[in-house]
Amino acid sequence: LLLWLVQGDVVTAELAALLAYGHRRIAQRRLARLVEYGLISGSWAANSQRPRGRYAYSLIGTVRDELVRRQGGVPAVRGASAVMPTIHQLATHDLLAALLRTAEPRAARGLVGWLPERAIAELFDGYLRPDALAVISTGTGQVILFIERDLGTETARVVADKVGRYQRVFRHHSDQV
Repeated sequence: LLLWLVQGDVVTAELAALLAYGHRRIAQRRLARLVEYGLISGSWAANSQRPRGRYAYSLIGTVRDELVRRQGGVPAVRGASAVMPTIHQLATHDLLAALLRTAEPRAARGLVGWLPERAIAELFDGYLRPDALAVISTGTGQVILFIERDLGTETARVVADKVGRYQRVFRHHSDQV
């Protein structure tokens, strides 16, 4: 779970149950213990799209830096902007949770890979920054989905620039195939 938080940034008890613990109550107890140990912190996240909000957990900065170092990476620069707002990340993680719940491992269908926004940004050197990338097995093949969740807060120019970057990447890739 701590390694998920290095790239996934935030987690709820529900997602922690799906990723690591099996049951929500177990996840809640383990997350509370990680808070006691000073490894993670929890906070309430809400906005106008989700006014009731939910409780989200994230790594303490120094713990994140140490985990990144142990994986051979370079810790984040202090004062750098956050990857995306917590509530937006939670909404993206809701899609991950839905895909995990509907996967059919015995039938080899469903989610087989997921990269959160931070990992995708590193993969494309910041050129593309989708909210996530999902790889879904259909049983006979795989589909790669770039996840872009828009709350209507981006200007038309920003959206057009994003579409242009995706087109350039896909065009470059299809030229190489």
